[in-house]
Amino acid sequence: MNNIPRAIVLTFDRLSRRCLGCYGHEWIETPNLDRLASRGLVFDQHFVSPDRSAEHAWHLSFWPQLVEAGIDVRQLVEPAVEVDDSTLEKLPLAILVAMAESELAKLAQDTETRWLLWVTSAGIAWPCVAFDTFAELYADELSLDEDSRPECDEVREAEVAYAACVTQLDHLIGQLLDSIERLFGDDPPLLIVTALAGESLGESEQLPLSHLNSAPPESAAGLRDELVHTPLLIAHATRDRSSGRQQELTQADDLLPTLCDWFGLDPAVDTASDGRSLLPLMRHEPTAWRDSLVLLDVDESAALRTRDCLLVRPDSTGEIAPKLYLKPEDTWEVNDIAEQSEDRVADLTAQLKSRLATR
Repeated sequence: MNNIPRAIVLTFDRLSRRCLGCYGHEWIETPNLDRLASRGLVFDQHFVSPDRSAEHAWHLSFWPQLVEAGIDVRQLVEPAVEVDDSTLEKLPLAILVAMAESELAKLAQDTETRWLLWVTSAGIAWPCVAFDTFAELYADELSLDEDSRPECDEVREAEVAYAACVTQLDHLIGQLLDSIERLFGDDPPLLIVTALAGESLGESEQLPLSHLNSAPPESAAGLRDELVHTPLLIAHATRDRSSGRQQELTQADDLLPTLCDWFGLDPAVDTASDGRSLLPLMRHEPTAWRDSLVLLDVDESAALRTRDCLLVRPDSTGEIAPKLYLKPEDTWEVNDIAEQSEDRVADLTAQLKSRLATR
């Protein structure tokens, strides 16, 4: 086996975690990502701050560190072309997958160089359109006989359209996974798949789909679980291909220390963001881990997330009282229990204030 560390990172600008089979969805078909999850580690408590938008290209800030260490770092970005609905191969994601397959075919020939291939996709652009092959999979979810059912609302139609697009995305990613398996066989690179944001599908009244309701969202709406609780799948971190689920709190800022650790560089904790290597978790090694993490929105609102609750500070002035929600019971943050938990709110608020002071 080749002992030279290599890695592939696949990020989506937007992808709903809840719509993947490996995260519990019961009727949206994602067989390829589910297959990847079965061969790797699924992180159930992974979060991304809204201020970490794709436009900020946050990961570019640490690439010089890898390059200086002799890592061959390459990036592929989904082309910004008009969607061509004539054939599946002309979709932007399909073009990106073809680009990645070509790049990997070249990298597979080099058995001496440490390399990182970072592949960036828009994910599910909204509103989205899927080819009939995938849309037809969900025809039963929307009866075409208007006389035999109540009129279907727009949110349900949007959910089904999103489902078809998720399956279409999964199909194309499956092509990439097949190429990785074919090119690298029993010695594949580390593979990280994640998203920089989730998606609201209109489940919560406070944050409906933008094309259904143009009213501005309430303060701190960007910190809702459906937007910040994103997928993270990591495979091939160990030779025995061990799989499982990880319940520790992880965040996007953990990717840099993880990659540094993988390539044999110093994976020291980033004191500003508390980023740390995930390799000990992936290798099931005993390790002390964080018991909370901080989420920041672009409007200066902030939140402290623990494994069993979410404290939201709507503004930096303190004029709006903090809100507290139990997790995972309160999926959509509809039951604010702050008034019934004053001591806990005070403790969590103090923790959040302390953490923010060090950033």
